[in-house]
Amino acid sequence: EMKSSKSRNYDVTHRKRIKELLESEDRFRSVVESINDAIININTRGKITFWNRGAEKTFGYSAEEAVGKPLTIIMPEQFHKVYQDGLKRAVTTRKTEFTGKSVEYPGIRKDGSQFPFEMILSTWKAKEETFFTAILRDITERKKAEEELIRLSNAVKMATDSTVITDLEGKIIEVNEATLKMYGTDGKGDLIGKNFLDLIAPEDREKASEGLKETLEDGYVTEREYHIVTKDGSKILVEMNSSIMKGVDGNPIGFVGASRDITERKRAEEELHKKKAELEEINKELKDYTYTISHDLKEPLRSLQAFSSFLVEDYGDQLDEEGKDYLERLHKASARMGDLIEDLLKLSRIGREKIEFKRADLNELLKEVKNELAAALKERKAELRIESFPTIKCQRTLMGELFKNLISNGVKFNEKERPVVEVKCEERRDEYLFSIKDNGIGIEERYLKKIFGIFERLNPREKYKGTGAGLAICKKIVEEYGGKIWAESEVGKGSNFYFTIPRHR
Repeated sequence: EMKSSKSRNYDVTHRKRIKELLESEDRFRSVVESINDAIININTRGKITFWNRGAEKTFGYSAEEAVGKPLTIIMPEQFHKVYQDGLKRAVTTRKTEFTGKSVEYPGIRKDGSQFPFEMILSTWKAKEETFFTAILRDITERKKAEEELIRLSNAVKMATDSTVITDLEGKIIEVNEATLKMYGTDGKGDLIGKNFLDLIAPEDREKASEGLKETLEDGYVTEREYHIVTKDGSKILVEMNSSIMKGVDGNPIGFVGASRDITERKRAEEELHKKKAELEEINKELKDYTYTISHDLKEPLRSLQAFSSFLVEDYGDQLDEEGKDYLERLHKASARMGDLIEDLLKLSRIGREKIEFKRADLNELLKEVKNELAAALKERKAELRIESFPTIKCQRTLMGELFKNLISNGVKFNEKERPVVEVKCEERRDEYLFSIKDNGIGIEERYLKKIFGIFERLNPREKYKGTGAGLAICKKIVEEYGGKIWAESEVGKGSNFYFTIPRHR
């Protein structure tokens, strides 16, 4: 009976231990299955004997598909021999060169896509048979982050501008050589570990702090200006662009700031602004002076013209031919002087006030110009050909003056029996291109740029009337519009004047 009792106690104890072992194995399997990493068992024949859910997720094969298959199903073909040779060594020595170490290895999913994984391998025995357990982790995102960090580090080193990397608290973790030069230090130790804001001049720290907050919210901030304090205590003005640096999970982990010393540029800009203001004042005074003088000259000129006319009317019969000739010359000279003054006034008015651009139908405008030139066109039996024109934004009076000057020149400087002037317009993406072509006397190439100068004449006054200011006025008008004017010509065959007007205003 005692033996029977002992046997029963042994059986109970044995069953209890088996139950505990089974429960322990269930708990172990439960833990293993819940792990996201791939856990794989391989026997000495290279066959997979265990495949957890992490492996299913990582490689795309279900446990039913993977168990019993060779491990080579999850590695690129070029690594099969390396694996098989390693397995033979492991079976012989009961260990591998990777045992207990973390190594990187290429893997291949069921869909054929490749990725890097990190593996830790261990060996164990069951019933005298050796098994290998591999824990594998997909490190694709980590490798991307490492590559990005290397790229960023190289970019920082190569950058010509000062580049500083900080954490989210503003603590400096990396700087480049340009930064050391800007701050007047030889070693990174003077900067790394410091708070970025400590390098900013006290009066700009609040603005710099706001810049970091804005960068965190928007992802980047451009062209912020701050004064920084160098190692020797001097201040320099920098222009800074800052952006967020993100981690693998896409969340912000720090800031990257690129700064450029603009101290000298600012000084130059201030000096240029000062000179520009002085020049504008001089130009204003010159325009005012020209306007005043031209206007004041009109009064004595009118008196001169009036009294010369009185002399002809009242005392003409008492003058001999020479006296009449003198009076005629006086009258022509005063008339020409009046034209010169009028042209000076036109030039002085252009640019004195801001031009107001309004929509104008150029077809109607050119009809008005043609009516104003009707007498001259009829006298010379000239033909004016005008194509269809668009409606554009312009200052109507100035645009009319521009067309009138160029068309009248095509008629005036023309010795053909029937002068012809063609006016065309080409609509381009950003501008209108106008052309006024004539069949006149033409212009020598060496004079094509000279003709737009003030009171520049290429032909004798006795033959061709005018002050020589017409093309200068045209040039001034076109430049006020922000366009360009030029001419192409061949002596004896005519000229073609071009000018552009920007489309968008």
